[in-house]
Amino acid sequence: MGSIKLPLTYNPHTVDTTSIDYFHIVAIGNISKSVVKCQGVSKGPFVQLSSPTINFMQIDSGRIGTKTIDIVNNSDVDAQFQFMIDCEESVFKFEKLTGTVRANSTITVIIKFFPVHPINYYKRLACIVHNQGPLFLDLIGTCHSETVKPAVLLSKHLDRYKCHVERGLSTYPPEELNELVRSNKLEIDDAGAVMIPETEVEHPHNPQSIHSVHPMDEYFNDGFHCEVINFVPHVSLETNNIDFGNCQNIRTIENKVINITNHTKGKITVQWMGGHEKTFCVMPLSMDIPPLKSCAFQVTFKPNAPNQFYGSELECFAYYKSLRDFRLVEDTTHFPPWCLNLTCSGQTFLPNNETFLPRYTLDTSRLVFPAVNTKESAYRTLQMRNNGTTPIFFDVQKDPNNVYSVKPAKALMKGEMMTFVVKCTPAEVRTYKHNLMLRLNDNEKYNKELEVWGSAESPEVLLDTDGCLYFRETCIGTFSKQCYTIKNVSRIPLRFEWKFKFADKKLLSVTPDCGIIQPNENQTHAWSFTPTSKEKYVMKPSLIVWGQGFSSTSSGGKKKEFNVRAIGEGTIGDIKADQTYIEFGDVVVGSSACKTITISNESTCSLHYELFIEQTMTGPYPEELTLDDRIALQLERTEGILPARSKHVIMATVKPVRRVQYQFSVSYKLVTPEATTSHPTATEPQHLCHVLTTGVFPVMAVTDARCYGSAIGISKKQLWGLFSLDNMNVCLDSDPSAEELRYSVATRHSHHRRPPVYTRAILDFNFSAAPVGSEPCIVNLMFENTGTVATDWAFLFPSDLQLELEYWAETGEFDEDELHEMKVMDNKLFSVEPQEGKLQPGECRTVTFTYRHNMTGTDRLPVLLKLARGREVLLNFIGVTVEAERNYIHFPSNKHLFTPVPVGEKSSPKQVYELYNGGAKTVKFTFDLAPLELLQQENFDQPVFECLTPFGEIPPGRSLAVEWRFSPIEAKTYMVDVPVIVDKGDTAIVTFTGVGYDKRIMGETMPMTDQSDLTGVPGVQSAIVPGQLVYLSQERLSFGNLPLFSRARRMVFVSNRSKENDASFEWHVTSQSDAQYLSISPVRGYLAPGESRMCRLKM
Repeated sequence: MGSIKLPLTYNPHTVDTTSIDYFHIVAIGNISKSVVKCQGVSKGPFVQLSSPTINFMQIDSGRIGTKTIDIVNNSDVDAQFQFMIDCEESVFKFEKLTGTVRANSTITVIIKFFPVHPINYYKRLACIVHNQGPLFLDLIGTCHSETVKPAVLLSKHLDRYKCHVERGLSTYPPEELNELVRSNKLEIDDAGAVMIPETEVEHPHNPQSIHSVHPMDEYFNDGFHCEVINFVPHVSLETNNIDFGNCQNIRTIENKVINITNHTKGKITVQWMGGHEKTFCVMPLSMDIPPLKSCAFQVTFKPNAPNQFYGSELECFAYYKSLRDFRLVEDTTHFPPWCLNLTCSGQTFLPNNETFLPRYTLDTSRLVFPAVNTKESAYRTLQMRNNGTTPIFFDVQKDPNNVYSVKPAKALMKGEMMTFVVKCTPAEVRTYKHNLMLRLNDNEKYNKELEVWGSAESPEVLLDTDGCLYFRETCIGTFSKQCYTIKNVSRIPLRFEWKFKFADKKLLSVTPDCGIIQPNENQTHAWSFTPTSKEKYVMKPSLIVWGQGFSSTSSGGKKKEFNVRAIGEGTIGDIKADQTYIEFGDVVVGSSACKTITISNESTCSLHYELFIEQTMTGPYPEELTLDDRIALQLERTEGILPARSKHVIMATVKPVRRVQYQFSVSYKLVTPEATTSHPTATEPQHLCHVLTTGVFPVMAVTDARCYGSAIGISKKQLWGLFSLDNMNVCLDSDPSAEELRYSVATRHSHHRRPPVYTRAILDFNFSAAPVGSEPCIVNLMFENTGTVATDWAFLFPSDLQLELEYWAETGEFDEDELHEMKVMDNKLFSVEPQEGKLQPGECRTVTFTYRHNMTGTDRLPVLLKLARGREVLLNFIGVTVEAERNYIHFPSNKHLFTPVPVGEKSSPKQVYELYNGGAKTVKFTFDLAPLELLQQENFDQPVFECLTPFGEIPPGRSLAVEWRFSPIEAKTYMVDVPVIVDKGDTAIVTFTGVGYDKRIMGETMPMTDQSDLTGVPGVQSAIVPGQLVYLSQERLSFGNLPLFSRARRMVFVSNRSKENDASFEWHVTSQSDAQYLSISPVRGYLAPGESRMCRLKM
């Protein structure tokens, strides 16, 4: 990427103006365009005087007072200055009248005060700085003689005098003002100046302040060089310039007459400086002038040589006669004198003698004035340098149109430099071009024309889009912004102000609403439209512009109005979601899921909105428990601005914290911060969409169980109880605790020999019993993911949970339980295959559990079933290996609960208690019925428990059903401990429990028999046994409750699932007593590969 530098040059021609222009940088091919705004402000020198006033105080007549003044240039350009005074005729003598002050430097000028007449002296002297406004220096002094001693004039007297001028009291003589003060007709203010009491002022007005007059206006507007005067003079000359012309006979020169008018109401004294020995002098030197009268003075010209130019600026001071002596003066009414200047000129060139050749230079031959308002003045300074050794007499010819004027207009230039001030006052809106004629040394051939340009401008602005401002449709209570550009096409700076009708003020606003716009400037204003109702608005704001003017207090030019047509419309809209219902499905508790919610604004206006979420949970938890739950739905943004006909895509994240169904109602409310009255959509939340999700845990359940090997004689129902599978399914389907969710499979480790247990779900996996050396007990459990999310599971043995430690870290002795666990794990008596896996929703997996009968005794091993992000279940693996010669009956539990029976039954149903022979020999058993007889005696000799098969034999590896009858006589729980005596074996005590209930109260809620739908034992085989060919359509049949001597039928299909092998089947009723109730047809059969046969069962 390259770059190039483009040089830009700013070359202003006028001081204190602002120039603005725009440059368009266009790439070749017009593929892009950039606009560069250039703005420059021209500045001249910034020169100041070290003090605005110099007071020489009291000086005796004939003495000289000396003071200094510093001229400070604070700018970075050189500055030329000139004090406008003729030191030869004035009582104030300057060491240097003209000069140059270097940039950021200071020069010191010495001033001398040489008074002759014993009066007060005050002269306001102008110091003209080229390309800058004039500076004013107040010179004050007092002269005393032996006989006349006026009061000393101080700076505070000047300040009070200016107050008196503004209040119109300076035209009254001091003695009259003093008398009015003594008579309380006038008052003294805090500054010591005289003022009219406020109660007597009938028409108060705000007179122009002396300090508010522009320096150029104060210098130029003297009534001679310009027809305008800032203040009515107290004393005035008839003219300020007397030209005696060409006087060839220097002995007979006619005197000139000059009149001085007293405009005050008191007698004044006029005292001229100089004397009879001067070339120009005034007779008489002193004269009293009555109030509102004029007096004539003779001006004489007495040249002393022919062929010369003569010129002087005579000076006189006029003062109230009552101020001649300090004894007549009061401090409050001590007025300074007024200084009058009279420029006199003449020449004595004889015939046939040409005047001097002027050798000079002008700093420019062309003056261009900045554009102004009509009848407003603009000023420029012009410098002329005298490069010769003779003085130059100049006379600027008057402009006949009175547009241009020059000060000084006619005088003798004695020094090396003269600074002219040129004034331009256009009378109407147009451009004025004029050639100012500068007549030099009274000779036409030395005339010099100076080209001057000036113009008056009317305020003109160019409105964007033809004065039409369009706002997009805006929602009620909000605002829309629009930028509007105005351009100043005039050459003067314009002040502007936006005006609104009363009804439009509540609808429209603009920034800035007032200010200044420079010539050629494009200014962009920011508009805001705030509708209050649903309607179309046509507003008519107006732009008032006028010329700024050069004075900060000036009202500027004539105001001009430009009308703008602003069009906007207030409307209302609504927000909709693309989907009314957003279903996240099932999400694991503690995890998160994300989806997008797309909201759309089909209206024609932008909408400010805020979203709200209301959460509803449906689940097993009480409301008071879930009341403080955080909202499980998080939105990426809950507020914003939706532009017209657009959409926002908002990311929604659900993080369920419980296993419940969540329903979130997402609603919105329109935000109308600017509204004074609320719209219904802004006060009431509006429904947007529903978000649905269900918090779930990974779950799985045992859907079938099958055992073989040494456990071939154990029925599915027995196995279901031995492995506590109903309880296990309940545990796997319940919510895990926070401790269970703390660790994953990968982090569930401990350095303890026995890892800590965080779960309260502890179950037994009882592998029953078998003789030593017999086949292993193999149990196949069919696990099915009954949930809706994938489940990662693992069976963790103690060795899987324990972190291996270095030998030196092992401390202490192993206890008996630890030694036993180490023996079981080292000999691999228990095994699980596979030990871990993952189930997708609905997927099934067979897990094989094996117990090897290698060592006699009872073996135990804790194994942790861990579901990732789900439950933990601690399984106690229990297995018994019996010696070959031992008579052994396996009791999985020492308790047995009978099915509840209603009280008052004539014949209670028989119930079965099964005994399993876990040894290698046939076992004889006997029930000790003594406890039953004792219980019978306690219950009014009624047989509560009856053992119908009190003794018997059980073949090896088989079960025997012992019949019992439970007949309660009260609605209560009965318990009895019955010893079971094993012949040549151990005696076991089993606690039998029965519950009697009142049928009238409980009704049919208590079942009488083991219904198929009331137990978790599945009726259809799904767990596969290796080598099995024939399967039953149903393994478990329930005939329900049957009346005596009735008949019930069922059908079962026997199927050969082998595709190659033939199979035969034969039914055996294991209990001979059951054969009298149950018949099967056919009893045996043959099945070809893939064949099925139906068998009928009759009860």
